[in-house]
Amino acid sequence: MKILRRLVSKKKKRYEDPENGFDLDLAYITPNIIAMGYPSPDFEKIYRNPMSEVQRFLETRHKDKYKLWNLCAERSYDKTCFHGRVEDRFQFYDHEAPKFEILIPFCKSVHEWLSQDPGNVAVIHCKAGKGRTGVCISCYLYYSQFLPTAKECLDYYARARTKNHKGVTIPSQRRYVYYLEKACLENASRAKRSIGIVETTSSDSIQSNNEDSVAASSLKKTHSGGLSRTNESTSTITELAMTEKKEPPIPTSLSFISIFDQLGDSDILFPNSNPSLILQSLTLSPAPVVAGYINMEVLDSNFSVLYDHKSTERNGITYKTTDSSVQFKCNVPVNGDFKIVVKKKKRGKFVKFFHFWVNTLFVEQNSDSDLYSVTLEKSELDKLYRDTKHKKLPEGCKIIATFSRASNE
Repeated sequence: MKILRRLVSKKKKRYEDPENGFDLDLAYITPNIIAMGYPSPDFEKIYRNPMSEVQRFLETRHKDKYKLWNLCAERSYDKTCFHGRVEDRFQFYDHEAPKFEILIPFCKSVHEWLSQDPGNVAVIHCKAGKGRTGVCISCYLYYSQFLPTAKECLDYYARARTKNHKGVTIPSQRRYVYYLEKACLENASRAKRSIGIVETTSSDSIQSNNEDSVAASSLKKTHSGGLSRTNESTSTITELAMTEKKEPPIPTSLSFISIFDQLGDSDILFPNSNPSLILQSLTLSPAPVVAGYINMEVLDSNFSVLYDHKSTERNGITYKTTDSSVQFKCNVPVNGDFKIVVKKKKRGKFVKFFHFWVNTLFVEQNSDSDLYSVTLEKSELDKLYRDTKHKKLPEGCKIIATFSRASNE
């Protein structure tokens, strides 16, 4: 069974402690944050983490000081298996982006637990313990200013969780980590203006003078609590968490943590304060490599269909490879998180070609018109980001979604 579990783990790092008999799909991202695969109580324990072994590990290494965050929307387990210390309010589906509205509450939830005791550990998992887990951990690393930019947090997570440094790879999932960064910076900027703090340095992160470093100091204590156990077995804490551990930037006196602690969720500002938009069109430029029929759907955050182009043209749009572009005209209202799915006809059926998630709060207005737009490269499209040999979309192809403001805004 160990061989099978290692095959399923692929390039993810595993926690190995032969002395105590532990071999789990699990890694310490920091001394206080663990990423792991799903604790399986049933037949899946043959190739995933057995529930009993996860229980034994946590009781042995972190007795009474651990709490789990189950991010799987598609499955759950009895919370009493972990003494009721399981949080399941922040779930989303495999290979999808989270609802943006859960990310800051998730960060608050993790920070509240870690702040209660320097020895507390947050154990975060989805099914495989990589993509969804990485989104949420990267968001928390940025929110807590463990590292100063979203990209650094994503890169750090990738190194800590995987052998090949491929952590969060799905473009829409990565996009939402950058959305969190934008929201944090927007609200930090507003808070600084409202209390008159003068920005001093750094274009990559919000920094200010040291009039009030309470939040940063508190965070430093929270993270460094785990580092006090350096006399433990080297298998307990990953080498990366020990050697690349970064403290929060001390000059950041006005931390995101203190800002969001004072804001209700309805008070948070975003780059676009008008979330209701009309998706006017979606343009692929140039056309896909192989000629055929193409269709488009728009789904809301609950996967309900807002628009299906087949209702207008049964066979979708016909295009040739020489076409400079393919355009769908939609005129569909969107608000908050939504998903665009583009399908191609194959053997008489439309199958998914690519898709992506966007949140209207982060759709910015064009500088030269009243319209709004989102432009994505092929590398930013789910499913097609691996098309590096350009067999499906030409090199340099762009996807442009154009919006107008909803009339009631």
